[in-house]
Order: sequence, then structure tokens, then C-alpha cells
Amino acid sequence: MEALTLSRIARALGLEPPHGADSVVVGGVSTDTRTLRAGDVFFALPGARVDGSSFVEEAFARGARAAVASSAPDLGRSRPVLRVPDARAALGRFAASYRDAIGATVVAITGSAGKTTTKEMLFHMVSGERRTVRAPKSFNNDVGVPLTILDADRSTEVIVVEVGTNHPGEIDALGAIARPDVAAITCVAAAHLEGLGSIEGVAREKAALLRHLRPGGTAVLNADDMRVRGMASALREARGEDSVVLAGFSDDASFHGRISASFLGDALTPGSIVLVKTAPLKGALAGWTRRTPQQMVVPVPGHHNARNALIALACCEALGVNPARAAEALATFRAPEGRWNVETIAGVTLIDDTYNANPASVTAALETFASIGDPRGRIVVLGGMLELGAHAAEHHRAVGRWVARIGVEKLVTVGDEARWIAEGAVRGGLASGRVRHAGTASEVDPALRPSLRPGAAILFKGSRRCGLDEAVRAIRGRLEADRRDGSGGIKRPVSGRHSGSGSGAHRRAP
Repeated sequence: MEALTLSRIARALGLEPPHGADSVVVGGVSTDTRTLRAGDVFFALPGARVDGSSFVEEAFARGARAAVASSAPDLGRSRPVLRVPDARAALGRFAASYRDAIGATVVAITGSAGKTTTKEMLFHMVSGERRTVRAPKSFNNDVGVPLTILDADRSTEVIVVEVGTNHPGEIDALGAIARPDVAAITCVAAAHLEGLGSIEGVAREKAALLRHLRPGGTAVLNADDMRVRGMASALREARGEDSVVLAGFSDDASFHGRISASFLGDALTPGSIVLVKTAPLKGALAGWTRRTPQQMVVPVPGHHNARNALIALACCEALGVNPARAAEALATFRAPEGRWNVETIAGVTLIDDTYNANPASVTAALETFASIGDPRGRIVVLGGMLELGAHAAEHHRAVGRWVARIGVEKLVTVGDEARWIAEGAVRGGLASGRVRHAGTASEVDPALRPSLRPGAAILFKGSRRCGLDEAVRAIRGRLEADRRDGSGGIKRPVSGRHSGSGSGAHRRAP
């Protein structure tokens, strides 16, 4: 953060600066005394279990120059406290004011799945060309978005924020803070339905980001998602033809300002995007066909990751970053932890996609996994999906039917909600003898042990609460031990796994 006087912070919050505030200079923002740096202003946020106001004295002891709190003792002029009704809301107001002051270009990315990977791809493609700050991990709520913006300074050229939601109005509030110059929506799917009610509620919530697009800004929308694509018409009517770019693998001449591509790749190896059509693009994107490489390597497997890369590339062009150099940079990208990380140990391929799960992301993972040729080598470990509301059982059963349709040797479900996945798989035609249920992640290892043979491929996917990352670590440890002692697990190989001709390899979800 730029060094600011306490007077400027007070005025940004609509407060009268306290005595001596002009001489108090802060150099950063903290919401956690454990990571607070000397010279920070401490925002004492209310929490579910503790109120940050109870840590104000500790913050000053650790070197804070000032604090913002809803309630705190009077600590004297040397330890000034700005009193606000809600410190969390105050953090957002301060970030919104700061965003305007530093003048950086802001990209905001939202979607039911893929937003973190798209954000990381975009950062990787842009940071070599522009001084860029991006949200760490999944900082995408009313604390994470302000902290991302406040991490920038006047030398920052681009800020990439990730915008999430689990209740109505959250994206509208975060959009008002970020006010993006480029807004990207990756997809709309069944996620956080307990708060958002329905898939239509999810669509309305995601579309709220577009209301805050700055004048002259660009929306990058997933052309392959019907609900996202449907947002384009209203935005164009309100802001003009140049305001929207639709990016995806659909080659449909009925819409303008499109970037269409095909994908070459599979579940286990890096692929590439082949540009097939761009027309007609105007404004900031007018040079696309002249400057963009016709083929771009996507160094992480999967059709869904290729789409994320195409959306990120469209954002690069909207920012004025040379797409050829952006494509070159993408070649060295590595996926974030727990997002389709592929490794082969002792002949067994592990696919760690355990970061989180909702019906859209699980379906995308299964669709990609289906490109592995022989179903005799496919093993799927699925945990439950959270916050799906009244229709949670049916969403889980639908995932189970999807598993049955692609064809697998074994399905292991983990946790109470995942029992519905097992039920749906059996109803969908998967033999009950191929289905195992584990109450916890610790039970996955024994359930998989007979299947740990060379040629097998195991996909792990579930909500964070299921702890499937622990199961991945356990299986990895077992395989590494087998490799060290030379046992190699059960020796019977799985044939034809990479042939691409196995049953169910190209089937679609029900």
C-alpha cells in the first residue's frame, strides 16, 4: 500500500480526522495481529467467534500506527482509533477510495468454477509485461477483495481480483469496491444454492458484476455457457457493441465480438488452443486477428482449463497486452495446488482436483477424465458438495449418473452427502460391486489399495471439508514407498488406457 496519513484514511471513511492525524503515516493494512507489520493500520473486523476490537491493544503493541474499530477502549492520542459502526464495511469503503486514488487498471473475475485458475493464468500472462498485483489464493470475499486492492501502490499497473459469493448482493457490493475495467465471467452453475436459491439466482448474482464495469470497460464472457452468453445483449444495449467479447469453443456466427477456438488435448497431458475465428472485434480488441498466435500451448490438461486460458487471453487483449507474448508466458504456467495436478508414481496416475467442488466443477472434471481411453483404468474418488440447498440430493445423484455414463472401474464416495453420488451411480447402471463408500478421507487408502496397480488413473474431487487432499497424500506416500522397496503394488497392468477408444470416452452427462 502507498504510505498515507491517518487524515486521508479518516476522510475516506467519512470521519473527522482525530487530533494529530496529519502526522500519523501508515504504510499498510492488517486484519490479523499475527501477520501485522510495524506501521500498519489495523482493521478490527468482527468475527463469528471473536471481535477484532479485543485485539486493538495487541495490534498497537506489535507496531500498529492506528486502528479502525467499532468498539475499543480509549488508548490516548499516541494510539489513535477511528471508530466506525462496522469495521468490515469500513475496510471496503477505504479500498474503494484507494482504488480510485492509485489509478491502476482492475480486472475482476467471477464464476461458479474456474475463477481462481483463470486469475492465476491471467497473472502469469500479464505480470511479465505490466506491474501486477493479484488476489492471493482465493481471496474473493468482502475482506479478500479490499486487501487485494490495498496491496497495490502507485507503481501498480494492473490489479486482478477474484470475486466470489454465497448470498445475494455480495457480488454487487464487491463490484462497487473494485469497479473493474475488465470483468470476466467464467460460468454459471449450481453452487451456493443454499444462499442463492436457484441456478437463476446464481446467474443474477454473477451478472451483478457487470453493473459496475467502468465506462469504456470490457466484459469477457464465456460463449459456451448459455446463461453467461445471455448477459451480453443487455450489456451491449446499455454500453455499446464494443463492451463485450464472447470467448469459447462455440463457433456461432449469430453473435459479434467473438473469439472462437478449438482444443487439442486430453486429461493427462498439456494441450493447445487453436484459434478458428475472430470477428468482428473493435476498440481495444481490434488488433486481435493481426496479433494473436493461431495456436497457444495450454500447459495444464483438460478442456475446462483450455477454456480458462482462452478467457484469460481475451482479458490480456482487453488490457492491451500483446497476446503473442501472453501466449508465450502461459507455456510456463503451473496450476494452483489442488486444481488438476497430475503426477504418476509407480505407474499409477493421481489427479488431485481437491481444492473444492460443486456440480459444475465436478462435471467438468469427469468430462475431462472421460478422455482416458479404457474405463478399466479409471478410478474416481468423490466427496460431497456443500451449500446446494433443498436439491442437494438430486445434484449429487446427477453426478453419480455422470460417473456411470463415462464408465469407471471403481467409484469411492467420501462423507455423508456423497452417499447420494453412490446411489445415483448405481441407479445409472454402475455395478454396485464397483462402488465403495468411505465415511472419512482416512478410509480412502484401504478402499483403493487393491486398485493401486500400474496403469490405473485416480481422480480425487470434493469440497474442502471432505479433506480429500489428505487421501491424496496418503496414496502418494503408499505409492512412493512401493517404488522405494520395489514392490510396485499389484502388478497387473491396465491395457489401452491411452488409446482414446475405450467405451464412454466421449459420452456426455445426462
